[in-house]
Amino acid sequence: MCICFFLFSCRKTKTSTTRKLHNHKTLINNTNDQSPLQSLIVHDSQQNNDLTRFYLTTSDKLLEAKRIFSQGLSSYTQNHSSWETSLKLFHDSIRLYEQLLREINLDTVNLYEYIASIYNDRNQFEYTCMYLNKCISILKMNLSTPCSSTTILLVDVLRKYAQTLFNCRKFDDARRTIIEAQLLLDQMTPTSTISINEDEKRTIGVLQTIEDLKAKCDLCLG
Repeated sequence: MCICFFLFSCRKTKTSTTRKLHNHKTLINNTNDQSPLQSLIVHDSQQNNDLTRFYLTTSDKLLEAKRIFSQGLSSYTQNHSSWETSLKLFHDSIRLYEQLLREINLDTVNLYEYIASIYNDRNQFEYTCMYLNKCISILKMNLSTPCSSTTILLVDVLRKYAQTLFNCRKFDDARRTIIEAQLLLDQMTPTSTISINEDEKRTIGVLQTIEDLKAKCDLCLG
């Protein structure tokens, strides 16, 4: 299952520690000297210990979040009158935890999507649906605004899920999924910082693919 430029562009805002590759053909070409998991996470500086450095960096962030929380807790315990300072530290810790969760969630989606593509290539659509469903659940929990990069990613995963349902001859379920994706696309307004106009949508083929698939479902449903 080919991951198009649309999916790549919606993940263009990488974290400071990693940049992700979403074309599984590229991933396969890079697996000669790496494990499958290592091929999913590619760092700015290519070294043999990329995976180790990723987890060390994530671990450092987690330790920092805990340190800030402990500092705030200690400050409040020792002097309740400093509650405003303590509260600021707590909020700083929360923001760092939330950042870590977003990074981990996107890495998890990337992994699930890659596994789904393997099952799809082998026509094992039940497992393809299962892993795409996992992606959808995570992305829905992490929607921030109707026009966020997560929304764009969710639309593309919904498209793949609808196509898989269609391949399973579950035309009604596929049509409902397509409508859900279309509603998300309709919510993307020009005021969004990452808005995509109609021409750009059609250029990357996402909107046209969704419309074509919906037409096929309507035809099969009579």
